[in-house]
Amino acid sequence: MKTSFLLIVAFTLFISNPIASQDLTQKQLEREKNKVEIYTPNEKDSIQMSFYNQANKMGLSEKNREKYNRIITDFVFDMKRVNDKDKDLSAEEMEEKLLKLEVKSNNKVKQILNQEQFEKHKKVFGDLVSDAIIKLKK
Repeated sequence: MKTSFLLIVAFTLFISNPIASQDLTQKQLEREKNKVEIYTPNEKDSIQMSFYNQANKMGLSEKNREKYNRIITDFVFDMKRVNDKDKDLSAEEMEEKLLKLEVKSNNKVKQILNQEQFEKHKKVFGDLVSDAIIKLKK
């Protein structure tokens, strides 16, 4: 379970180029060309460990841990796409999009966490979103 969470987050944070790039469609090639990385590899490692440690502290059941991991993975994937060059969004539009993604993810997470777990999640998750907004505005 622990390794599956790490693998999921690592996959979404680190794997940006498909192994078989010759099989990409034109649209996929354009998407890859327009991708912009928000975080350095060291920052990604730190984020990954932070969420891993936070999930451990929450004491989630295996079933809820899997659900939580999926929600966070979906968020990270969507977050990575917010500042793609081809979207041509302003800093304010990117911030608005990230905040909407945060609300959407929090609503999903709230359904599987108790109040104490949700408060822990909001702290770590809110810090991540705030940091991403700051980085996007630079």
